[in-house]
Amino acid sequence: MMCVMAIAALSQKAPGEPAINWTTPATTALTDDDIMTFPDAIVLWQYGNYLYLKYNEDLGQTAYLLVYGPTGQTYQQGDVIPAGFGGRLTEYNGEPELTNLFGFMPPIGHVEVIPDNITVPDIGHDYFSHYVLLKQVTVSDLDGSSFKITDAQGNEAVGYNRFGHAVENGYYEKLTGIVGSYGRDNIIYELLPIIWHDSFTVNCLEELYELGTGHTARIKLKAIYQNRSYLYVQDFCGGYGLIYGDIGITVNNGDIIEGDCTATTYADNLQLNPIGDWEVISHGQKVEPVVLPIEELTLDMVNWYVKIYDIEITKRLSPMIYLIRDSTGAVIMSNKFDIDIPFNNLKDSWESKLDVNQDGEINIVDVNQVIEEIITGQHATVGSRSYVTGIVGVYRGMIAIYPIEISQEDQRPSCDVNWDNEVNISDINIIIDYIIRH
Repeated sequence: MMCVMAIAALSQKAPGEPAINWTTPATTALTDDDIMTFPDAIVLWQYGNYLYLKYNEDLGQTAYLLVYGPTGQTYQQGDVIPAGFGGRLTEYNGEPELTNLFGFMPPIGHVEVIPDNITVPDIGHDYFSHYVLLKQVTVSDLDGSSFKITDAQGNEAVGYNRFGHAVENGYYEKLTGIVGSYGRDNIIYELLPIIWHDSFTVNCLEELYELGTGHTARIKLKAIYQNRSYLYVQDFCGGYGLIYGDIGITVNNGDIIEGDCTATTYADNLQLNPIGDWEVISHGQKVEPVVLPIEELTLDMVNWYVKIYDIEITKRLSPMIYLIRDSTGAVIMSNKFDIDIPFNNLKDSWESKLDVNQDGEINIVDVNQVIEEIITGQHATVGSRSYVTGIVGVYRGMIAIYPIEISQEDQRPSCDVNWDNEVNISDINIIIDYIIRH
């Protein structure tokens, strides 16, 4: 039998109505193996050969459809597929399924998809192929891809990780997915998790990393610096991180942002890949960089936001790579963000700041001048203080700085070598240490 229709009632009716019995005529006289065509449909989810759609029936009801097989198209949730697509209608695991597909075209529009708010006992025939939201449930007995879902009343259902968005054992405020089924003779309905905008929530980056790579979680972070696909952030536990990818918005230092992401490893360092668009939920105070000398930089500080004073750019190793130093050591500076580098144009190097009497040498005379200023309390001012702010990164396995800004600060007391706003014994020690080293 060949039956071509503009509108077909393929899936279950509205919740509560009985399913179509494919062995007897229904109002549209459909039978198994009919070739069907469909009106415009909205994509609920696509993963591999699985495509879940909803559309309007001729009776004004919303119908839901599982499509299985290659469509030749990649769709996003909310895409509108134009009318005319179709395939062979069959029954699989107790529910209708469309195979032998044809006529799938690129989307003609996009709409927002809102999940049906259901409870655990609702995971059944009436919501088959629906995009659904569960609230306040616990996931347990995770065994490979299978798991159990329990609500506060003790109601239970099963779940299966069909789409690669695996849940973890634990409590969930919100859990989204598609209702599916399995078992030819003893049909069991299950949740196929998506965890798209409503996911497992963590408070700190370390908690997300502990879940392991590839696991989705929702987190709130403070934005620090955004450049192209790079967004450096700080969590509310003091940790620093990198979001790499399009978050859908432009942010500024201090913005409090929230969204879903997964942890991945790149060049032996953990970073975040965003899932869907993020949002700015408030505007906070700017994140201030950590002030420290070069000698304290370590590979454990990758993605830290830092400020290093009294720097001198000593060499240009390549168009993008420089060597900078302060009084404690040297480090690679990689111009990852393509800022203007004032090469050999800084007014004062760290050595000039140690030469407090500006006679061209660093020796005991400078120590004596610091002692004199401590005794008299009279402090002359001189020059300015150079600095670089940036992100700690890695260049060819070595610690590096990705500069955001290179500049100078205003005048300072000439003998305040370490810029702690005091002239004291610590300034003497820095000069003596340099004399001993050199």
